[in-house]
Amino acid sequence: MTFRQIPRDKLARMFECFRTRWSWDLANEQLIHEGFINVLKKRYRDIMRQLRIDSTMLACAVHEDMDPTNYLQFDKIRDFPPPAISLEVWRELCKRWNTKGWLNKSKNGSKNRRSADSSGKSSRHTGGSMGYAERRARMKRKMNEEPNFKRIFLDTHLTKECKQKLWDGDIDIYNLEELKFCTERAKKVYGDYLSAMREVYGPNYSEFPDDPEVWARVVGQGRTRRVYGIGSSDLDYLVTGTSSSSVGSAPSHAEYQRSQEEFKLCELKW
Repeated sequence: MTFRQIPRDKLARMFECFRTRWSWDLANEQLIHEGFINVLKKRYRDIMRQLRIDSTMLACAVHEDMDPTNYLQFDKIRDFPPPAISLEVWRELCKRWNTKGWLNKSKNGSKNRRSADSSGKSSRHTGGSMGYAERRARMKRKMNEEPNFKRIFLDTHLTKECKQKLWDGDIDIYNLEELKFCTERAKKVYGDYLSAMREVYGPNYSEFPDDPEVWARVVGQGRTRRVYGIGSSDLDYLVTGTSSSSVGSAPSHAEYQRSQEEFKLCELKW
């Protein structure tokens, strides 16, 4: 039902399946494995939701009285397993989902995602379902250079129109007056981060790499492992481009440049 419930031997089999489709330098084995697990963990809930959607569509083809937008009709979709899932396994999943505890949790989660902030907007970001690590990689290909964290954050928290202006070069990433955010919280956090970077690195802070410790201090990590603007992604990797397993603190400018050179030498062979 959840990522945490997946046995370790099953995760290992999934990674072996992944290995048959891609190749990479064995020196990067540990980082590739960590990245695979992190992406699976982040997407698992959406994967399971898509299975319920697929099952609902199959059931609707038979039951005309079904609501095609309600994916929690477990008493009916239990007999319509999605492709590649056995009927026995699907019925067991539906049985576990169709409990008061899980249904209440799902209802509350949907309510929270739809709730508006102080600006009256319910959207928390405009990046879609793509993971941040994947977005960083795609932006790097599009920009032909490593994107800094500020660009990644803006690409996922600006309005569609403002985002296009940023890509066209009509707006500067430091111009808070022209940047239009999807929520007031995103605007405040970004502004606070720029101010904090200025306090730490001085008036020429734009010449220094983004600092994960500054970001974490500005947004506050709270009681969970999720960090605003990053979710459950690796904070160090998303902000600096290097894994937290290889850094113990925010890198200096020289360390950052060296890490980027090493990263370029060890890129995946897609």
